Amino acid sequence: MTSVASSGSEAPGELTCTICLDAFCYPCTLSCGHSFCLTCVEGAWYATKSFSCPQCRVTFPQRPQLNKSVTLANLLEQRNATDELATVVLCDFCNDGTTAASNTCLKCDMSYCATHVKPHQENSKLSSHILVDPATNPEERKCKKHRKKIKFYCQQDESLVCTTCIIAGDHKGHDVATLEDEHNTREKQVGEETRAVEEKKREAEESIKRMEAAHRDVQGSMTGVRQRINGEFTRMRAALDEDEKTTLARAAKKERELLTQIEKNIAHYQHEIGELQAAAAHLEGLAQERDSLAFLQGSMTEVRQRINGEFARMRAALDEDEKAALARASKKEQELLTQIEENIAHYQCEIGELQAVATRLEDLVQERDSLAFLQWHMEEMHRTGRVRTAQPSAPSQEDIASLKVLETTTVKFMYGRSPTLDTNSAHNQLQISSDLRTMTRTRVSQGHPDHPQRFDCCAQALCCESFSSGHHYWEVDVGDARQCRVGVAYGTIPRRGGGDAQWLGGSDTSWCLEKCGGIFSVFHGGVKTALSVRGAPSPCRIGLHLHWEGGLLAFYRADSMEVIHEVRKRFSQPLYPAMWVGYCNDRLEIVDLSRAS
Repeated sequence: MTSVASSGSEAPGELTCTICLDAFCYPCTLSCGHSFCLTCVEGAWYATKSFSCPQCRVTFPQRPQLNKSVTLANLLEQRNATDELATVVLCDFCNDGTTAASNTCLKCDMSYCATHVKPHQENSKLSSHILVDPATNPEERKCKKHRKKIKFYCQQDESLVCTTCIIAGDHKGHDVATLEDEHNTREKQVGEETRAVEEKKREAEESIKRMEAAHRDVQGSMTGVRQRINGEFTRMRAALDEDEKTTLARAAKKERELLTQIEKNIAHYQHEIGELQAAAAHLEGLAQERDSLAFLQGSMTEVRQRINGEFARMRAALDEDEKAALARASKKEQELLTQIEENIAHYQCEIGELQAVATRLEDLVQERDSLAFLQWHMEEMHRTGRVRTAQPSAPSQEDIASLKVLETTTVKFMYGRSPTLDTNSAHNQLQISSDLRTMTRTRVSQGHPDHPQRFDCCAQALCCESFSSGHHYWEVDVGDARQCRVGVAYGTIPRRGGGDAQWLGGSDTSWCLEKCGGIFSVFHGGVKTALSVRGAPSPCRIGLHLHWEGGLLAFYRADSMEVIHEVRKRFSQPLYPAMWVGYCNDRLEIVDLSRAS
């Protein structure tokens, strides 16, 4: 390969400005003989407010006339022209010394112009020769130590070497490969890395879609939450106004009764006064009785004022509770939306980085020059801090797990319920609390009245509420219960008689999660499936999420919202929350999520 070399004899420093340390731009020479760029010397004089040579410090009495140095300008033009010519790679077959090469053959180590390169392009015997752009610096393809052509890659030292290096040099006896073999090996590795990057990018994009869907769900659900809050407090205010009217009516009725009785008494005493004119002392007492009427009338006015004041205070407290409830709902909404937006920004940033990596890898795969490929790939590995022997890492699941926790927390907030136990279904050994959310198994019968919906063999109960559409989430505190089951059942679950069908999970009408000591299992249709619940200690609170149309029943560790088990089934009837407790003195409690949040 032939290239044109510079013929200039001038030292580089002779064409360099000592102020900016770069090639002259409009050079000018002072009377002392030193030369500078016009703008550089003018800037130096402007800063010092005096006229002296920036190099030898000779001071001039007045500002010198700055004219262009024609000699230096001509030298600069000649050097620039020579530099441009020096970068041209010439054809090794043309003898005119001016024809530029269009391609370089790595195997022949020769450069060809457009005419002389045709045999390589048309002859099938030369198809294995690799043509690249003309090499502007042949020395870059040679070993720096032996000045011979680089042909091998040392796998032990991870460096590019020549034949002398592996025969008698520092790499003698090392494992080496040809540039082409190492190129092929790393090309496969790049392909695997590209696929891993694309997979991680795809997962990040899917995460954004899910987060955006959660964003929309939160915004949509909060509209319903606000409407329910406003509706509930409107109903409570209406009920309070009605109670106020009723109480005031009763007070007015009592007032009329008292006044009527007093008026009757006054009439009676007035009649006596007429008959007993002689009893003057008694007439004074009767006069006091008239004052009593005024007193009683004043007292009733005070009663009305107290009633009005008390109801006004209750209304103010109710308004304050409504504001607090709406504020808590808005705060929770804002926290969820902020977390979702932060995750979306994180994934968008990660997608941008992954896209840049994918673009670089795609460019690298297209490189046919083995040496250029390996140099580029080694530089990329060094830049990203990866080692060659490392396998392409599988996409991290940390973000997916974080997203799952956020999604389940959103479900808990949006679809939280606090069902109450149906006392008509409770077994006689179950003691139900006054708030209908706790059941305790006792040794003696509780004497519940006979009812066709009551379980007569299993110590279990259903809830009053049933779900036949939508999402619903509730939690059961199993505490230290030694053996218990929580789940859902159709209303058609058998209530009387022996057999497994009456038990939760004993037939096709019910599904449940059982805790027995520290072991967890799921039951349905009388079939037991053992589970491996990670984490210690065992969960004390179980969360249940029902999506009726979606055919999903999921059990969670309520403390971490980690999924314990999911049931997939197309439901056909309304489902009732259900619980069973196996040992006396053990208790289960349905968590009041309105207070827990």
